[in-house]
Amino acid sequence: MDEAKARFLFGEVPDGMDLDDADVRALLFEEAVPSEDRPAWAALQSVIANQIADDTPAEVWQVAQDLVGRGIDRGVVLEQLTLNLTFFTRRILAEQSPFDEAAYVAALHRLPLPDPDDAAAAVPDAVLACQGIDGDHLVHVVLAGLGREPDDVLTEELISHLVDDLVEDDGPLALLAGDRMVHVGDLTAGVVMTHRLSDTEARLGMIVGTFDLATFWRRDDLTLPDGTPIDVYEEESGDLGWRGREGWLGASGPGDLLALRVSDAGVVSISAIPASDEPETDQGLVARLRAAYDRAVEEPWLPVEAEELVLDLLLEDRTTFDIPRLPLADLCAAAGLQRRGDEVAHDQSVWDNEEASLRMWRVIHHFEDKEDRLAAMEALEAAADESADAVVLKSVLKGLQTHEVLIFVADELLGGDDSKEAIESTDRFAQRLLQAAKRPAEIAVARWLCCVVAERRREPLVAERHLQIALNSAPSWGPAVDRAAWYASDRGDARTAAQLWRSLDAEDTRDLDVVEPFEDTPTRLLGRNQPCWCGSGRKYKNCHLNRPALPPLPDRVAWIYRKAAAFLERRGGAAELALVEYAQARAVDPDDDDDILEAFDDPIVIDCALTEGGWFQRFLDERGPLLPEDEVTLVTAWMPVRRTVYEIVEVRPGTGVTVRDVATGDQLDVHEQSLSEEAQVGGLICARAVPDGESHQFIGGMFPVAPGKELDILALCEDGEGYELCEAVAALQDPPVPEDTEDEPWP
Repeated sequence: MDEAKARFLFGEVPDGMDLDDADVRALLFEEAVPSEDRPAWAALQSVIANQIADDTPAEVWQVAQDLVGRGIDRGVVLEQLTLNLTFFTRRILAEQSPFDEAAYVAALHRLPLPDPDDAAAAVPDAVLACQGIDGDHLVHVVLAGLGREPDDVLTEELISHLVDDLVEDDGPLALLAGDRMVHVGDLTAGVVMTHRLSDTEARLGMIVGTFDLATFWRRDDLTLPDGTPIDVYEEESGDLGWRGREGWLGASGPGDLLALRVSDAGVVSISAIPASDEPETDQGLVARLRAAYDRAVEEPWLPVEAEELVLDLLLEDRTTFDIPRLPLADLCAAAGLQRRGDEVAHDQSVWDNEEASLRMWRVIHHFEDKEDRLAAMEALEAAADESADAVVLKSVLKGLQTHEVLIFVADELLGGDDSKEAIESTDRFAQRLLQAAKRPAEIAVARWLCCVVAERRREPLVAERHLQIALNSAPSWGPAVDRAAWYASDRGDARTAAQLWRSLDAEDTRDLDVVEPFEDTPTRLLGRNQPCWCGSGRKYKNCHLNRPALPPLPDRVAWIYRKAAAFLERRGGAAELALVEYAQARAVDPDDDDDILEAFDDPIVIDCALTEGGWFQRFLDERGPLLPEDEVTLVTAWMPVRRTVYEIVEVRPGTGVTVRDVATGDQLDVHEQSLSEEAQVGGLICARAVPDGESHQFIGGMFPVAPGKELDILALCEDGEGYELCEAVAALQDPPVPEDTEDEPWP
């Protein structure tokens, strides 16, 4: 390859590399740009390199030389060449059209692209000059302002991307119905919004007004007139709120109507409106608000956000909120709109359409395989359509034979809150599937779904009967085998559980590893007609005859705890949501999906969900009838035991330790093998030592506590702060960042 071309593409020419070899060039780009950072970017740069090396088309190298000659950095030039190629590649894929070399070359000659900062400033300036400007017209105005030709397709795409970025939730622009673009800060300057203080808000000294105060929620740098900052926070429900210093709401109490303004500098002014001066309902304003809603809902048929309603009203008349009005929630109610969160709708079909849209995106996000996506969507649509015929239902049954599709659909239908409505509607769907099922595989699917519905109703014995029919219908079908093994394990039938799990040849063997040691426990000597030892209520001959009996209770502690953990992992719904929340708290970087997945492997996540999150009680409520009676008694004894900080007092290697509870001074002998091999006298650990029927054992997650930190950790334990405990564990793996000072720069 020509040396000038090589220097342009790679900077310093690599020694010993044959740059005439396209594969070598591709390898160099892959090493320079990891695929996880910019997918396909290295491949596109390889194409640019091939075009330059082969002069096909020659204009690529000509333009590159010209731009570098103007003093533009070679890296910037290479990036812009690649952006141009990206645009035309996407066009080919989207339009299924052939490569247009003439258009490609014409776009090359329009490089370089405008300065990103200039373009980013030009977009809001154009909107400020013409509030409500049409989106397409906005792009052309900005193109002209940047001195670009109307057919500059690459710059046009750049501007379109900038517009998309600027209309994000915290951006300066908003897009209203009719493709109208507005500048939020300019449009809302000086407005006064009202909010009626609730009992909870008055008592806690906060304002939760996502809806009434939606106009202000793009601002997070707020202060009181005296300069005291206001904490802008988000509640678990998604509602946003303001929290100020003590007394910041003055003498305002429950039911008081507050008028709020936010200055350009972010200063919040709050005043209480006397009851005698409260505004009356303005029917003209109500009619205008309903018209704004109708414009917004007409095409997408989706709920409308509060902010859009306010912005539409202000675009029509900038003086609309110059004076206090009724709270926005009251105005919407007067306009016949129902509010949920920060959105409103006039009809249930609008909410249903939103849920269908969200569900579709969840399906697309969850499944990579097209067939799985189609199967999941078909099942969800059939569940919502009670008139779906047998042909459709049999197709659904076929699609649900795939384990991942089955689990996803069940979770979607049952939801995360175990609502009675969701359980009942899913049960009706399961019954319709059962009626349509004729073949063994179809019966297994329908019975499996009936089983899960019964589980959510807290009827595990009913669920077990459905599951047994499913397993009899399809003895090798993975979902039935796995769930049947789970039930056998909870029953104390280690042999059956192990045999079933082994038949799956699964990679995750945590459950199998726990039950295998108990397969060959000696059989108990009971009369055939005596009640079975497992507590099932059945006769011994119909239950555990010729199966191993249970070992002593202390030997089963790990197995019992695993049953509770497996319940959390397999149940779905609210249990899965709880685990995700604790995993996010445990993750070193809660915004990194890989860190969150890694956090699931830390026992502290499940342990906090079970203990601080209250899922041990749910475990007994939902699985208790399956458990041997002595295990129910033992787990019940575990629940009051709080997590605490222990000091290691004595170590008996391979046998156990003696610990002192730092909070109470009480000492305990704990049977513990692994810790006793490594523990040192005087060391501190955060853990839970629970009774095992004879002595005590540690269960769940434990972690070391640094000397001097024991009181902080104890406070979290005593308050039952599971999320904060997970964050404390995450901090142990998050190394401190050296401080950069002028006197002592860190290398």
